[in-house]
Amino acid sequence: AARAACVKGGGMATARFPAPVRRTCSPSPPNRVTSLSRRASALAFRCNASASSRAAVSGAPTPALDAPPASDPRTGATRSLFCFGLGYTSLGLAETLRRAGWRVAGTCRSAERARALEAAGIPAFVWCPDEREFLDDAGVAALRDATHVLVSVPPTERDHHSEDRSKGPGEEVAPSSIDPVLADAACVAALSRAGAADERRDGGEDQNKNATPKTRRLQWLAYLSSTGVYGDHFGNVVDESSVCVPTTAKTRARLDAERAWEAFARCENTSGGFKNVRLRVFRLGGVYGPRRSLLDAAARGTETEPNVKRADSKSSSSSGRAPRNRSSRFSRAFVARCHVRDVVAILCASARLADDEDDAARDADSNASSSNAFFDSNVRTYNAADDAPAPRAVALAFAAALLAGQETPNVSVESEAEAEAEARVVNDRGEKRVSNERAKTELGVFFAFPTYAEGLTAIADGDTSPFSEKTLDLL
Repeated sequence: AARAACVKGGGMATARFPAPVRRTCSPSPPNRVTSLSRRASALAFRCNASASSRAAVSGAPTPALDAPPASDPRTGATRSLFCFGLGYTSLGLAETLRRAGWRVAGTCRSAERARALEAAGIPAFVWCPDEREFLDDAGVAALRDATHVLVSVPPTERDHHSEDRSKGPGEEVAPSSIDPVLADAACVAALSRAGAADERRDGGEDQNKNATPKTRRLQWLAYLSSTGVYGDHFGNVVDESSVCVPTTAKTRARLDAERAWEAFARCENTSGGFKNVRLRVFRLGGVYGPRRSLLDAAARGTETEPNVKRADSKSSSSSGRAPRNRSSRFSRAFVARCHVRDVVAILCASARLADDEDDAARDADSNASSSNAFFDSNVRTYNAADDAPAPRAVALAFAAALLAGQETPNVSVESEAEAEAEARVVNDRGEKRVSNERAKTELGVFFAFPTYAEGLTAIADGDTSPFSEKTLDLL
């Protein structure tokens, strides 16, 4: 009979996941099914034990987001954010900064969406390069005048049928994708102009090549990427220094885009001087939040849990098993996710730190012998993922239990053989546990929702942060 490992938390339901099968020799490559399931279950239900009742989780109010000051401390000018792609995460940041007094603007793909954003107080410009719709003069001016720019649009895959990717020895292979912003000459010119000296203060374009953190207009350039770029690390912990081995076309495109933006931040601009742009890359896990979470999936009933059933649920077939959805998402033992409020907190902390980085850079200019490795690089990467990478089925069962008015689910795996068979589904993104230590230590971020348990419970209880009532209607 299959053996099972149990994980219990005080006052919590029991989760049963398969234990490893005894083998006479070590498999090659390693069979990760049983070991990863046990580790994932331990992580998932340990986080539940830390919030052993719904009342305990929802009792404390969500801390307010600490937005960077709206006025530049050096000049007193009002700061402005420009977002390429006013989607879920970027809209959360834009709304947070707008409430703090910032000027915000961004792009969208249709005139109807632009009107809805305008009604919510966020100026929007139609930009849809794949349909040959580009920024108008007002949009280019808004981008050029931005002090902070967030890029949240996905890269576009190249047409492999019309492009020969084979190269000779020593030649660089063309990337498999292209970033739509960097492919737009007007956008690149505006960003390059913003990254150079602010001629309104420094007397003309001839000052551009001598741009410093004190004189440049663009103070923070951020690119939203994905933790999928890490690929498969066999369930081991990855951080920002880990090797990236993306396994899908989409994640390879993301890594290509990261490298393209790094090249943009480091190369020379058209006036002969360095752009001097500080780039921050954020690798996001699965972002969830109000109106976009597993609570919605559980309410719709469009997803099922493979080999997982709640103790209170009735059999849905003659065999007593819940219907299965053989998605590779369900075969993963570790799913990185992060509440949108915590992603916005990371972005705000990074933008706020830019002021300290500028101060350090000015100090270094005044004392050539000083050095600070933390501020040396123009490019810095941060992971945005919570503390509990857990199987999708476990988090989905938790969401369903919240909707049913229960404190916690009782989740069990029916048998090791079935769990192993289910996990043979091709896992196209690999297994890894994503560390968020750098965001905590360098940016000083406090996660309001360190696990899916706190995040889903808050959403179920009506928490809508970081969105306002107006922007909720735009989600």
